Amino acid sequence: MNCDFKILWFEDDHDWYAMESELIAEKINCHCLHQIITQKVDDDFSLLELLSKNYDLILMDYRLARGVKGSDLIKEIRENNILTDILFYSSQYSTLLQDISQYNPPLDGVYYSDRKGEEFERKIDKLITKIVRRSEDIINLRGVVLDNASNFEVRFKDILLKCCDIFDEEQLEKIRRVVEVRLKNKVKTGRQSETELEKVKQEPSEYKVVIRQDKYFTTQDHLHILLKIIQILKHDYSFSLADPEYTNFLDSYSKEFMAYRNAFGHKKIDEEVIMVHDDEIPIDQKLHQLMRTNIMKYDSLIKQIETHLSSIENMPAERLE
Repeated sequence: MNCDFKILWFEDDHDWYAMESELIAEKINCHCLHQIITQKVDDDFSLLELLSKNYDLILMDYRLARGVKGSDLIKEIRENNILTDILFYSSQYSTLLQDISQYNPPLDGVYYSDRKGEEFERKIDKLITKIVRRSEDIINLRGVVLDNASNFEVRFKDILLKCCDIFDEEQLEKIRRVVEVRLKNKVKTGRQSETELEKVKQEPSEYKVVIRQDKYFTTQDHLHILLKIIQILKHDYSFSLADPEYTNFLDSYSKEFMAYRNAFGHKKIDEEVIMVHDDEIPIDQKLHQLMRTNIMKYDSLIKQIETHLSSIENMPAERLE
């Protein structure tokens, strides 16, 4: 589990599925997770899909279309060593229990429920909570934060390089000036040589090399350049999204995500707190939810920039003039 909670749902009644899936989505959202629910009918699934998608939960109706029994599908799933938790339900609850009791050995990791809305929803709520809490350990949280930090850093760099190919000379000159300022700061502190700065000044395209290669700039440097790109997009390309984080993306991203990423990067496994902005933050359910919320938030903000750039890239030349 990263920031997604993935459910595979075998259910033939589309109206009932639509109603209940909305309620289940709300329960998942309460854990600050993004819900991904995939509906299947009768035996329309492949074991390869189950293995590759890493579902967090399987919901299985007892009576499916074409005479397919959910218990037969569960048996096939378990025989292939797929151990995902399963909620097995039916309006014929006593028949379901009688059928499942005939399996020897019993099917592991299967929970049971009547199809009645109130009981079904209560069972779902308890099961989702159990699965989420099982994943909320420090090793998992550290991995989620560091993995997403790497993902964001790659996407920042891709955005900067894409702008190098889309923007006109006047816009590119604004980016070059930011690159020069960042390089000058590194020359002053001895982290880069004067030679690299001169290359950028003398060869206009050289700043792309500086952006592309990790030895020159950190994520913080890329964020400074990204701020200028956001300004250009707003001024010249109708990037008018109202999110306040775009006003100073550098500060908000640094405070709400990078500070935590750095804390996790230097944290010992046996410690029960992390230090963020000189404060001790307990590693508890609240922190897990905060990090998932912030990861989804910045994934969405970055995605909006990527989408806007793609629309500019595909825009006819006469529209850009």
